[in-house]
Amino acid sequence: AVLVSKRWVGRQRGSASSSSALSPTHARLCAEMSASRSDLENLAIGTICAPIFTVALQPTIFLKHARMQGLPLTMDPRMLWRGTMASIGNETGQAGLQFVTTGFFKRFARGSFGRPLTALEDAGAAAAGGASSAMWVSPVELVVIQQQRFGGSIASTLLRLYRNFGVYGFGRGYMATGLRDSVYVIGMLSATPFLEKEVKQLGFGSATGSLVGSLTAGIVAGTLSCPFDCIKA
Repeated sequence: AVLVSKRWVGRQRGSASSSSALSPTHARLCAEMSASRSDLENLAIGTICAPIFTVALQPTIFLKHARMQGLPLTMDPRMLWRGTMASIGNETGQAGLQFVTTGFFKRFARGSFGRPLTALEDAGAAAAGGASSAMWVSPVELVVIQQQRFGGSIASTLLRLYRNFGVYGFGRGYMATGLRDSVYVIGMLSATPFLEKEVKQLGFGSATGSLVGSLTAGIVAGTLSCPFDCIKA
């Protein structure tokens, strides 16, 4: 999905970048896009590819939340894909905002000198991007989790939350979500390209470097962010 959307944006841009060698891994492409493309292009890429992987991963999201909440697991498709529309809204905004905000903070840290960022600056920009995008992600994921647990439409879920908790209820879980997404975006947009570069310097090919970097950063970031995700759920 990211590959197709990157090529589409490249054609709209009128540049030759879309014909360059592309990695098959999501994380490596995300890292490239956040640093080298405009805010509008980053937003377009994120929003184009998000619905595709959201539909594919929705069952794993349901099973994860069920396990965290101590609910019985099921393979009923009506349960596994319940809340998909809210998830699409969440992931579309999440992917687009994470690309945009991380790219913005990286350019801000770089300034007008065009110098390479230090590892700390790069990770800090990614963390800031994750925390910023959580302002959208947190309330939308709240709706997703409520739908998966209690059913109902998006409208009825929003109304029930408002009646029970008021406007401030939609901010519940933001701190946990911000911490989770900070760790997640560091892994996706900072640690992955760093590890890939290190592996390639050891003499391995681009595909191997991309695979090792993506898997290592993904496993570490997923492990470190899981407690915050559990608190949020």
